[in-house]
Amino acid sequence: MIEKAITEAIERRVPAGPSFGAYTDVEQDKYYAYYIGKQGRLLLLSKPYSAERYADSALQRFKARRFNATVCEDDSGWFLEVRTEGGKLFATSPRFETENEATLVMEEAQAGEAGSAPQAELPKAVEVAPRSIQPPADGAGHLPRYSFRLDFYKAEKGAPARGRIAYSITQENEAFQGLDMEFIRSFVSRHLQAGDRPKAQKLQEQENDMRILVNGKPALSTVLMPNQDIEVELVLDVPEAETFDVFVYAKSLEGQQQTLAGRKRGKGGPVRLNIFLDGLQGGLYRLTATVHLTHADSNLAFSSPLFHLLAEPEPEPAG
Repeated sequence: MIEKAITEAIERRVPAGPSFGAYTDVEQDKYYAYYIGKQGRLLLLSKPYSAERYADSALQRFKARRFNATVCEDDSGWFLEVRTEGGKLFATSPRFETENEATLVMEEAQAGEAGSAPQAELPKAVEVAPRSIQPPADGAGHLPRYSFRLDFYKAEKGAPARGRIAYSITQENEAFQGLDMEFIRSFVSRHLQAGDRPKAQKLQEQENDMRILVNGKPALSTVLMPNQDIEVELVLDVPEAETFDVFVYAKSLEGQQQTLAGRKRGKGGPVRLNIFLDGLQGGLYRLTATVHLTHADSNLAFSSPLFHLLAEPEPEPAG
């Protein structure tokens, strides 16, 4: 049974749909994924997760329609059970008065955001330009203004607050713990530099200098498991006195989701750090790394070969 307080909080936050999203219950420190219908009503809600990454995984499953919904009935009425392809229950719906109403909701949820409204057909000769990562200059010729949003969520007494930073132009966002100024600075710097670069120019690529290590040795297989001791090593030609900040991301080639997997600050090279892939969906991934050097004008970018990550079983919610 979906808690009424959670339903009301989400519907106040998202007055109109259809829309998929994530919700944090700050008081109970729980995370949810949800689907709001066309009438602004909560139609699907995931089980409560103890970690944000699990709720994000459920959200991506909603958006990709990688689930099976079934109409069920109990003493309270008709409702939907939403399960993974493997048959594991991960979301439910509110109760409905009739089976037909529940069936219509199931069809709407499976259509998702893409089925919310008919799309106007573009003339065949028209090409839609990709969205710029750089804000436009104003009419007076002034330099473009970049906009970032910072949200903080109060945690339990004694625990650090949780935060999320978003770049308004692309809506890219990442979560962090506490008042992590290094992480915030890196996020802002990365997007400022991306906007200032000419379109044909990229970060300084370091090809074939990113190695994946398993249990301290070079990985011999292209299949990795989240519970393995995984590290990456970056070969950098950096003076011993030079300070670096490195951020490593796991990028899914299926859902295009990018997750922070490791970070380190130090001096000199080579750079070696642990990578954490817990909570990620199974599938094809590539590791990418961005290295910020204190006295350099540009950042260094690394990428790993493709690998297959075996799925990690989702934990059962507490209680």
